[in-house]
Amino acid sequence: MVYSVEQETFMLESYFRNGRKINGQWSYSLQDCFHVTSYYIRK
Repeated sequence: MVYSVEQETFMLESYFRNGRKINGQWSYSLQDCFHVTSYYIRK
């Protein structure tokens, strides 16, 4: 699937926005990022 620049920007921002700090370490989930992104793309 090819994404537009706006969609790629949104995915990158979502990736960092969905980070969690666990024991002093930041953890990022690609699965959470794609879940949020796919929700907004379908709207």
